[in-house]
Amino acid sequence: MLGLALFIGIPLPVTGVYTGVLVAKIFGLKKRVILAASIIGVCFSALVSYAVVSGALTLL
Repeated sequence: MLGLALFIGIPLPVTGVYTGVLVAKIFGLKKRVILAASIIGVCFSALVSYAVVSGALTLL
């Protein structure tokens, strides 16, 4: 589940919820696991995108 959430959460082309759900269905994961990983991944992606846009990464 963690790997799927990270795959969904990386804000790059070809990674995201649609591709993540497709991969999860191919591997036969349960719907609850897919839903939880999708929610976690989207939240992670939003946090990463916000940090990049707000310039928080330049403070490091």
